[in-house]
Amino acid sequence: MGIFRKKVHFIGVSGIGVSATAFLSIKRGYKVTGSAVESNKLVENLKNMGMKFYLGHRKENIDDVNLIVRSAAVRDENPEVKEALRKGIDVLYYSRYLGMLMSEKQGIAIAGTHGKTTTTAMVATILKHSEMEPEVVCGGIMNEFKSNAIYGDGKYFVAEACEYNRSFLDLSKSYGIITNIEADHLDYYGTFENILESFREFIEKTEPPGYLFVNGDDPSIHKIVNPSDIELIKVGYSEKNDVLIKNVTKIDGSYSYNLTPNGNKFNKYLKDPLMLKLKIPGRFNIINSALSSLLALRLGVERKDVEESLRNFKGTERRMEIVGKYLNNPVISDYAHHPTEISVTLDTLKDVYPNKKLMLIFQPHQYSRTAFLFEEFVKALVKADYLVITEIYEQRDSEDYLKMVRSDDLFKQVKKVKREKAFFVKNLEDLQDFIVSFVKSDDYVIIFMGAGSIDHYARSFINT
Repeated sequence: MGIFRKKVHFIGVSGIGVSATAFLSIKRGYKVTGSAVESNKLVENLKNMGMKFYLGHRKENIDDVNLIVRSAAVRDENPEVKEALRKGIDVLYYSRYLGMLMSEKQGIAIAGTHGKTTTTAMVATILKHSEMEPEVVCGGIMNEFKSNAIYGDGKYFVAEACEYNRSFLDLSKSYGIITNIEADHLDYYGTFENILESFREFIEKTEPPGYLFVNGDDPSIHKIVNPSDIELIKVGYSEKNDVLIKNVTKIDGSYSYNLTPNGNKFNKYLKDPLMLKLKIPGRFNIINSALSSLLALRLGVERKDVEESLRNFKGTERRMEIVGKYLNNPVISDYAHHPTEISVTLDTLKDVYPNKKLMLIFQPHQYSRTAFLFEEFVKALVKADYLVITEIYEQRDSEDYLKMVRSDDLFKQVKKVKREKAFFVKNLEDLQDFIVSFVKSDDYVIIFMGAGSIDHYARSFINT
């Protein structure tokens, strides 16, 4: 099947990934239409570029198109999917369409349970700064470009590679990064072994020249890497790695460090230590930036361009993003929705704001994730000085999962530790009144956290 079908309709076009491929399709000169149950700033941008947008899903929206691209969240019973199939129009999942776009160039896929959005943005920033003009699809808004996508005429296509439903196996790549591997999306995978198997296949599907860069200190990655035709470079703190992270220093939560070759495996591209300094906070961004740097060096980027790009890197939206202030208290929106992400984000914010109390407003994301990782969530959430839990954000949850756990189950468990410092606010509309009644001084950092609708309430709070 050829990719160059000029009339493409995107179902679920308001999503972060689907909207990015719609953007690149418009840039390619395709006629693009799209539908979603709601509009947002991504949709408005596409409309300004010429996309015809349908609010809601109806079979009548499938008109004068010859290819359908659907979000993974769009179900088979969607009326537009059913109408397209009735008319004999090809219907592709977003990941397959993205893989087809990538196949036109040398693909670079950024995978991992945590950190892949920031790492994708780092790679994009470095390549763009070095005038390689990449195409990019990112799972977040890159602050450098104020967009989740970049259109370029260079030879590289950089894409964030989501592991949910093994969709990252659809991506065509010659280069890859794996930041880490942990248990997640157990509603789909069932077991951690199945997750490891999918990442193993992700490695094996790397095409020539076949370079893969991995976090060499991640124990799960070690379980799946085997000698093969792929050139695999491990980076980390331990001496077993091909490139070492050394001389780490921290100022106000941000880090500087050296990347030092260990042996001869990568010395063609890194002969002497590379000195890197990050503006964005978080120790976890050391490994993200290290992987991005090594990939860039392998692609021929000059050392000075790597150093300068990362020194000025602005991060992505909803990753410890300061959206405003309330009574001189920073108000932060963060996408963390997995226990590990919650834990490291709170640790980082304690580093950045050592004299303030962390008030976390957490919206759990998915009933299934909350149930499968319940104890891990409790351990992470109690790190906050004050904790507010809201109702769980439902996404892809079956009726069985909806019965497995409730938000107040999580609240009752954390309250055993936090006692009078834990609160349950079922309705998000009540958050503003609660915060105003509680926060009376400038001693706090107010954090709205989760992958669902909580970001909207963070921005609404500072604008009222």
